[in-house]
Amino acid sequence: MKIVLMRHGRPLLHLEAIKNERKSAAQTGAVIRDYEFSELDPMQQPPAASADVANGCDAIFCSPILRAIGSVKMLSLANEAKVEACFAESAHPYMNWRWPKLKFFTWCFLFRVAWFFGFAKNGEAISLSRQRAQMGADMLGQAALQTPAVFLLGHGFINHLIAAKLKQQGWRKSATTGHGYWSYIVLEKSEA
Repeated sequence: MKIVLMRHGRPLLHLEAIKNERKSAAQTGAVIRDYEFSELDPMQQPPAASADVANGCDAIFCSPILRAIGSVKMLSLANEAKVEACFAESAHPYMNWRWPKLKFFTWCFLFRVAWFFGFAKNGEAISLSRQRAQMGADMLGQAALQTPAVFLLGHGFINHLIAAKLKQQGWRKSATTGHGYWSYIVLEKSEA
């Protein structure tokens, strides 16, 4: 049995381009909100390896967020995809401070680290993200009992949390391509 967890493609709002811009925490929050509604950049193509692994799966699941739906469309899997709310990305927390101004990615890093310790202002608590990850892992695991290869088009942090839940259920990582856009992790488990 195999489960593939893939991160979406590059959105129109490409955060890498602004990572070193100095922003207040409030300005960072505004960018984070805009990113959540950003569609996929249509001027890209998924890497061949990502397309191959996705098209080799029988059951297809997807996050309801636009950049994930656009990625599934780009992979020509939209008609088969089951869109489920539990696969949405964990909403990034932030503060509404107007000062100091730090690099955009510095704020993102600080807020995400604080999130792991319970900080959730303007975002989703990690405990709720972990509950959704458990629901998602259970859904994918059930699908894997009925078909040999299951695919999820999701997001970086929620995919990480789902992978951790699947590993607790006996799934083992057999391949990974990193953390960038279109990256994926393959988890496998022997049939019982």
